[in-house]
Amino acid sequence: MLTTEKTGESADIDRKDKNFFQRAFAPIQIGAMRGSIFALLASAMGTGIFNLPYRVEQTGIFYYVLYLFIAAIFSYLGMYTLSRLIHRFKIESYS
Repeated sequence: MLTTEKTGESADIDRKDKNFFQRAFAPIQIGAMRGSIFALLASAMGTGIFNLPYRVEQTGIFYYVLYLFIAAIFSYLGMYTLSRLIHRFKIESYS
């Protein structure tokens, strides 16, 4: 079993001995990578994803698709602007 006391090569050996099912469905321990990834995905997607069908019903499919398209354009422009600024000013991190 992988514990926080093991470091270096012995921790890597324990990870390699487990199959995918054992690694993917084992209980999530405090500070584990899977827990961090799950928390990041949950906060990124949020509960808004569950609200989408209700909004389509309220606004209609045409206006919903139009809104989604406009939001996608703004998202693309924001990412494009960030990437241009990163290359222009040679930024290596957000912090």
